[in-house]
Amino acid sequence: SLWRVSDSVTGELMSEFYRRLSTHRGPVQAMAQAARSVRARYPHPYYWASFLVSGLDTPLSPELRIRSSP
Repeated sequence: SLWRVSDSVTGELMSEFYRRLSTHRGPVQAMAQAARSVRARYPHPYYWASFLVSGLDTPLSPELRIRSSP
């Protein structure tokens, strides 16, 4: 992150990010959607604007997708 952040809200943001990433979205789209979701509950940018995505913006390959428990 770019600055100190709230641990609890970061946990929510990252959970939302990985959930969206595992549903065939690229990391940029997944982070944007996760940030919008968190921003709806915590409008101040302190909570959601400090994270950047770097690297390839391609969906995870099937063998790397996070599998949720049944």
